[in-house]
Order: sequence, then structure tokens, then C-alpha cells
Amino acid sequence: MLKGVIIGLLGGLLLVLGVTFYINDILLPVSELNSDTEDNHGTQNKKPRLSFYDSLLDDGDLTTKAVKRSSIDPPKLPKKYYLQVAAFRSGKEADNLKAKLALAGFASRIELSELEKDDIWYRVRLGPFKNETELWAVKTALSQHEFEANVVMSPN
Repeated sequence: MLKGVIIGLLGGLLLVLGVTFYINDILLPVSELNSDTEDNHGTQNKKPRLSFYDSLLDDGDLTTKAVKRSSIDPPKLPKKYYLQVAAFRSGKEADNLKAKLALAGFASRIELSELEKDDIWYRVRLGPFKNETELWAVKTALSQHEFEANVVMSPN
């Protein structure tokens, strides 16, 4: 029994050593093993063992591809600004607020927002606004009519 355990441990150790040397041969080619030779000035030319990242940085083709790829990126769309007056769980309450805003002279709309499977919110919003001055003017007018609104930004 003891002989079998010793033979198994030695076999496992040999297997681990074999795999380790095989992987090192793949990652470290023979040409780099012999790169520690002396150059014309008598000093040793030592390269790092794994110069994969340096070779990527030195390759001009990769950097020109990255520059070309970045120049093809689509232009960023301007952000749209909205004023959100309220958010309700029932559509009836949202319709009531929309009617109150219409009586005060504000054109609003109701947006459905499904946060989770059965969690639906009805957002009462004004906008989108073309610029910030128009946004703040409407926000001031809303506050004069005793409506509170929050500025909401949309990426598209």
C-alpha cells in the first residue's frame, strides 16, 4: 500500500513538472532564451522574459488600427432635458395632473416606465427642451404655479 502511494505521488510530481516545462516553452521561445548575449559594447542585452505587451506597443499597425477605429465612432447625440413633475403608480392620477398642468398652460405628456416585472410607473414630464435657458424658464413658471419639477436628462 505504501509503495502505491509513493509511486502515485512521484508520478503526479513528474506530471506537474512536465506540464510546467511545456507551458514555459510555449510562453518563452528559444530565441528569447539566447537573447542574453553580449552586443557590440560589451554589455549584456537583457530582454524581459515575457515581452508580449512590449511587442504590442512597438507594432505600428495596431496603433494605426486603433486610431482608425476611434475616428469611425459615431458622433455622440446631444442629451435631451425634461422636467418631471411627478410619477404615479396609477394612470388616473397621472391623467389628473396632466389636466391640471394643461389648465395652467403647460403641455405635458405621460411616459410609462416599467422598473420591474409588475412595477409600472406613470411619469408626468414636460419637454424635451432645446436649451437650458428654456428649461429653467419653464421650471420657474411651474414653481410660480406651485408645481415642483425635477430636471431629468436623457442620453438620446
